[in-house]
Amino acid sequence: MPTHSTGAQMCVNQVTMATEGTEFMPRQTITGIWLLAVLYFVFGHLSFVVQVDNVLVTPVLFASEGIALAFALRYGPGVWPGVFAGQLALALSRGLPLLPALGISAGNSIEAVLAVVLFRALGLNTNLHRARDLSGLLALVFLVLQPFSAIVGNAILWSAGLIAAGTHLTQSWTNWWMGNSLGQILVTPLLLALFAGQRSPRQAAGDFLIPIATLVPAVIAAELLLRQTGIASIVMALVPIVIVLAIYRGLVAVCVGTMVIAAAALYATSHDFGPFVREGLAAILDLNVFLVGLALGGQFLSVFLARGREQQRVEEELRTTREQLQRTAYELTENIPVGTYVLEFDAGGNPRFTFLSERYLAMTGLKREEVMANHALALKPMQDSDRAEIERLNREVFAAKKRFFWEGEITVHGEKRQATLESVPRKLPDGRVVWEGMLTDVTERKAAAEREIQVESRHRKELETKLKTSLAAAAVAHEINQPLSAILLKSKVALGGDGDAREALSVIADEAQHVVATIEKMKTLLRSVQTEHREIDLAGVARSALLYNKGMLARHGITVHESGLDKICTIMGDDAQLQLALINILRNAAEAIEEASAKRREISIELAEHGNKVVLIVGDSGPGWSGAELAETPLTTTKKSGTGIGLYVVRTAMNNHDGELTFGRSDLGGAKLRMIFRRP
Repeated sequence: MPTHSTGAQMCVNQVTMATEGTEFMPRQTITGIWLLAVLYFVFGHLSFVVQVDNVLVTPVLFASEGIALAFALRYGPGVWPGVFAGQLALALSRGLPLLPALGISAGNSIEAVLAVVLFRALGLNTNLHRARDLSGLLALVFLVLQPFSAIVGNAILWSAGLIAAGTHLTQSWTNWWMGNSLGQILVTPLLLALFAGQRSPRQAAGDFLIPIATLVPAVIAAELLLRQTGIASIVMALVPIVIVLAIYRGLVAVCVGTMVIAAAALYATSHDFGPFVREGLAAILDLNVFLVGLALGGQFLSVFLARGREQQRVEEELRTTREQLQRTAYELTENIPVGTYVLEFDAGGNPRFTFLSERYLAMTGLKREEVMANHALALKPMQDSDRAEIERLNREVFAAKKRFFWEGEITVHGEKRQATLESVPRKLPDGRVVWEGMLTDVTERKAAAEREIQVESRHRKELETKLKTSLAAAAVAHEINQPLSAILLKSKVALGGDGDAREALSVIADEAQHVVATIEKMKTLLRSVQTEHREIDLAGVARSALLYNKGMLARHGITVHESGLDKICTIMGDDAQLQLALINILRNAAEAIEEASAKRREISIELAEHGNKVVLIVGDSGPGWSGAELAETPLTTTKKSGTGIGLYVVRTAMNNHDGELTFGRSDLGGAKLRMIFRRP
């Protein structure tokens, strides 16, 4: 026996180390082990109350084995001392000698450890929610654990001379295997289901009391009928009760009910009465087959039904969640300012609407039932001329499975509205194609865009008017200034001649000076051509100037590089005058590039902020500055066909804005003009 004890201890140590950290009992381990030992001892004695015959190993429902297996599977292999102590106390109290008692106790302890190792190796769950878990447990009991326990136990009894070889040994092994198996297949699932903790105290009480309250009267009634009629098969009337328990109460109730029937059958058979006693002899095989079949049938039925109910519960939760998500999606859909729809094409290409939002119906004036029944009615609000185009687009995008987009006019309750219709396809595994789309009313957006175009056009006309006025004034000044300059020069020369000539020339000089003064007044007037300063977006002014010169730049094949124009940059000023200045700068840059026949035809415009200064930089890839631009002389130019008016307008605008104008060389290789504005 020492060899068996050492092997058991080594196995226990290995499994305990592998499962270290697993919770054993709610409180202290020692308390749990002693609890198992007491239960093992008490229920062991109760099991022998219904023994069938009076031999050393009797066919009984040995509940202690079921308790030990449930504790080991639920709390780990560390419970083996409780199995050992309980079995030793039970064996000694029933008159078994010490050495065989120690051997059997060690064998049952090893059995508990072996059960845990194999159960976990098979990946089984102690909750027994799956048929795989239950069938795995039962297979371990019938094919591994109890054959092992019966072999070890009977070998110990035989070696001690307590069982004779031959028939008695075979009968003893069979009784041991069957009694322990019944105890484990009935008690272990019962306790594991209770350990799962998924029942309220009220449910657990019902699972115990209802089978007892139902089957005890049924067993008594069956006994009375059996005594009166002698029909042994009357016991089969108890089977439907177990089935009903499996359907409505579950695994715990089935185990309790089967134990009630097993206890009654064993008790009756042990007293030479009942359906399993024939001619005064107990039909042990029939008894065992009946009890095992009743237990397995009821347990598997309860597990299958519980699995079905769990699956149904999960499906119900999923359905509830899906409906909630659909409601949420519907509410979100109804609260966005567009109408939404879902158009589905089956595998054969037949369309039908599966969803139309309330807003879609309100925007189109259609009725849901009619459109659902006839998808073609969705085109009713469109113009006759647009329907053919929409149908053509539908055929095209359906064949290519690409995005659909249409923009046009719809008529709703006699009112014409502008709308867009767009959708995207989504192919389903079964061959269907779902188009999820939206209808957007763009009437106000179109009107706003039209108003913006009108404002831009009016603004452009104002700029053109100012430009013409400025250019006219500058041109007049230029035309007057050139001959007057010559007159002044000749008059000063003539002043050195005779007296009469001197007097005449003096008059000419006075008149010429008067004309010059007039020109200066015109220049002053030109500088004052501005509106009151207000807060403006300089980036927007630059974009407007680019838009104004877009056609001219395109004709010259010039590429424009923008930087910083995508952000708002506010200053105080006159947007019309600054836009006019920028238009002239861009035009001068384009003309310079054209005259130089530059290979690179590029203009850069950059807007940046530096503290309280805002800098707008325009560069080009032309020939660059000649130096004449640094002079403050009005209307100076170096271009062949230039008049100097453009730069003069720029200088005037910067003066009116208290700005600074600097000249340099651009990174593109040509001229660079920096317009510096100071914020107040």
